[in-house]
Amino acid sequence: MFIRYLRILNRYLRLMLWGGGLWAMPLLVWALDTAVAERQSLPDTLTVDALIEPVHRATLTAQTSGQVTEVNFDVNDTVKKGAVLVRLNDAEHRSALAQANAELREARAHLNGVQSEYNRVKASYDRKAIAAVEMDRVNAELRVAQARVGSVEAAIKRAEEQLQYTVLKAPYSGIVLERHIELGESAAPGRLIMSGYSFDQLRAVTSIPQSRAAAVRQQDQASIIVNLPDTPTRYKVEKITVLPQADTQSHNFRVRLELPKNIPDLKPGMFVKAEFILGQQARLMLPHQAVAYRGEVRAVYPIDEQGKLTMRQVRLGKIIGDQIEILSGLSEGERVALDPLNAAILLKEQRAGQKVSTHAQ
Repeated sequence: MFIRYLRILNRYLRLMLWGGGLWAMPLLVWALDTAVAERQSLPDTLTVDALIEPVHRATLTAQTSGQVTEVNFDVNDTVKKGAVLVRLNDAEHRSALAQANAELREARAHLNGVQSEYNRVKASYDRKAIAAVEMDRVNAELRVAQARVGSVEAAIKRAEEQLQYTVLKAPYSGIVLERHIELGESAAPGRLIMSGYSFDQLRAVTSIPQSRAAAVRQQDQASIIVNLPDTPTRYKVEKITVLPQADTQSHNFRVRLELPKNIPDLKPGMFVKAEFILGQQARLMLPHQAVAYRGEVRAVYPIDEQGKLTMRQVRLGKIIGDQIEILSGLSEGERVALDPLNAAILLKEQRAGQKVSTHAQ
C-alpha cells in the first residue's frame, strides 16, 4: 500500500507578557499520517465452517458365535493395527475343525482305495478284458470320492475361518470410541463389538452454496484455519472433493477436504475454518488501523486537497493481513487519516473554526 504522509501543523504560542497583561494566542498544530485507498488484485475467497472427521472409521461386529472371554481395550484407548481387541470362546470351533480334519483323512483314504480300483479296472479295460459298464462304474465311484474330498476340504476352510473369527483384531491404528460388549456376554454374527477411528488421516467436511460449486471445482485450491489456544494456523488442503449431488433442502453441495497427516492437536469433532480460493478480485483496501470503531459504526476520516477533515461511515469487508476491504463509503484514491483518535480531535477543532495549515510529505 502506497502511503503518503500529511502533516497538519498547529502551533501553540504560550503566554506572552505585554504591558502588564497576558495575551493567549493559541495556534493548534497536529501531525497525522495518511494512506490512500487503492484497488488491489487479491484472491477471491469463500470462508465457511467445517467439521473435522476421520477418513477411516469403523464398527467391528462379530462374525461367529461364542462367549466373550477377553476384552483388552476400552473407550479412549489407543490401539495398534493388528492388536487383539476381543476374544471369543473357541472350544466349539476347534472341535468342529478337528472333526472336519478327521473326515478329510477318511475321505482321502477312501479316495485312495477308489483310485487304486480305478487304475486296475482301467488297465483291464485297455486290454479289452472287461466290459465298458464296469469301467463306467469305477469312473463314477472315483468322481464321487473326489467330490467328497473337495466337500470336506471346503468344510475345513469354513471351520478355520470361524476359528479365526473368534479373535477380533484392530483393522488399523487408532482410538477406541465405543465398546459395545462386556466380558462374559454371548456374541452372535452381527453383534456390535467396538467402534473406533484412525487418527492417521483426517478430513474436513463442509457445505458450499451451489453458486460457488463450479468455481471451487475449477480452482481446486483450499486451506483450513485451525484456531487453537495459540496463534491460528493455516494448513493447505491436499485434495478437494465436491460431491456430485446438492442437498434437496438447502441446495448446498457437500465438500470433503483431505488434510495433511499429523496436524498437531487436531481431533475429530473440532470446528475449523475452510477457505476456498475462487480466483482473483479487485478490492478497495486500506490499512485496518485507519478505521474507527464507535459501537456499531465503522468510520474513516478522509482529508481533501485543502486539508479539510470529514468523518465518513464505511462498510467493511474482509481482513487480509494488515489491510481491510472497504465495500462502500470511500472511493479509490481518497486519502484518510491513519490515526482516527487524533483525527477526531482535529475534526472537532476544525468545526470550532480553527484554521488548519497542512503540509504533505
